[in-house]
Amino acid sequence: MRNVRHCHVPLHILALAALCVSGCAGFDATQHPDLVRHAVSLDADGWPYCPVTERSYRYDVTRVAGSGPLIPRDSGGAANTFDEYMANLFYHMDRYFAATGGKRKILFYVHGGRNRPQESLHRTHVLSDLIQYDSAADDAHYPIFISWPSGFWDTYAEALFEVRSGEKLDHIGPALTGPGSILYDLGLGLVRLPVTLFNQTAVDLTPAESIDTEAAAIPAAGPAIPNPPILGTYRDNRSFPVALWEAICYPTQLPAKMLTTVLVDRPGGTGWHNMQRRSRKLIRQPGEYRSDHPFESTPTGGLAVFFQSLAEHIAAHPEVEYEVTLVGHSLGTCVINDLLADGGENLPVTNIVYMSAACSLQDANTILVPYLRRHQQAKLYLLMLNPVAEARERFLDQWYVPFLGEPLPKGSLLEWIDNYYEIQHSHLDRTLGKWNNVIPAKHIFADVANRVYMKAFDVDVASGSLPQKHAHLNHLPFWRKKYWDSRELAIDIPREDGQLEGYYYAGWLDTEAYLESVAARKAQVEAAMGAQPEGS
Repeated sequence: MRNVRHCHVPLHILALAALCVSGCAGFDATQHPDLVRHAVSLDADGWPYCPVTERSYRYDVTRVAGSGPLIPRDSGGAANTFDEYMANLFYHMDRYFAATGGKRKILFYVHGGRNRPQESLHRTHVLSDLIQYDSAADDAHYPIFISWPSGFWDTYAEALFEVRSGEKLDHIGPALTGPGSILYDLGLGLVRLPVTLFNQTAVDLTPAESIDTEAAAIPAAGPAIPNPPILGTYRDNRSFPVALWEAICYPTQLPAKMLTTVLVDRPGGTGWHNMQRRSRKLIRQPGEYRSDHPFESTPTGGLAVFFQSLAEHIAAHPEVEYEVTLVGHSLGTCVINDLLADGGENLPVTNIVYMSAACSLQDANTILVPYLRRHQQAKLYLLMLNPVAEARERFLDQWYVPFLGEPLPKGSLLEWIDNYYEIQHSHLDRTLGKWNNVIPAKHIFADVANRVYMKAFDVDVASGSLPQKHAHLNHLPFWRKKYWDSRELAIDIPREDGQLEGYYYAGWLDTEAYLESVAARKAQVEAAMGAQPEGS
């Protein structure tokens, strides 16, 4: 793997990373008016709102297909309706493209589960400049971040006290039965404990070499596989005494794992299923599923309305070429699937980038493959953890204690989905974002294989190379094509000066030189925008 030097960042560069000390925990979106240029925020019911003023557009979503394109205009951050909010975003997007010239490339990023709004808005604040002013011209995009509430405790509480049978009810019934729902989850988790504990122990005790050998058994490139899947290597540099010590300690972890497996299984699954319910409301609102709803109708979810308006805006500029890249992490891939299946036909999507996709192989078979058949310009990139890293992930490293180990079951979120949260009726019901799931089912991509790319990264136990955890894929330069399809699989990350407010990039981008180039490119583009005629 490549070594990355630790650079000494000068004071004017450190100013760009000043918020490192506080992180997103204290991030206040109301103090960052530029968020309205790059964020589409939606609430727990799928309705849009302004992240800066916190004004809800619940009753102001008026856009419908065929109503004509919006007229871009600067609202000064005080949009009273969702139309005005979108017109303001399009205005700043158009000015950026007019200043940069060339192909108009838009990148959408959709986060996954277990993200609070302040976390996703903090990501927008940190990464917007890095993406739109990237020094590599081919990697610079106008970024738009989709923010929606998917924090675990919030979604689990809603599932217990407000949601029944997939619908959010406005009467007291769910609240009264909430305590019973908690007991049901715990009781079911206890009843299922022999099965779930067996599954977990089988994963824990499988030698890493066995996982790696099985995962590497892929065919060579040929007519049926023009883009052969790329699998990183697994290296365990632990000394023999350390490895032996961990093996000896394993039985002492079982009591804690018996308790936490009950909690992870059903309570975790209930929260997960409600996250899925929230993700679907971004495209289709519950009110659309009524007997008096029109037979043919346009989606009315806030995100669907935004993409309809964007498609109309792009269609109004046939003289320029647009390129749309959709990046989804974890549950965010399910949001993108819903968009592609219901309302995304008119977008010039060129790249679909899925990182640790939590959607199912069946979703890929019924949504992604047909979409790729209809849209010959689109390519699909599947980025995955190394199978060993997937199985060995510790959710709470800071809780690891010798002899006791970590109290939670091992494995990434995708392992938990496959082993606890979802019931698999066949192999296609397993998650798309795991190497050991997708490689045996690669035939589903047979007739679009020349536009499908699969990559699992390196893992090095001792050095701590990234990505080794489910969340790491989300903290790397996902906007760079080199990250999608190159054979440079490992990323060495300096833990101290190789990050910007928690977002790692130093393994690919030299810290000092990169930030200086971003600042220079930003000044250049802003000067060009300042020279544009008034109102352009």
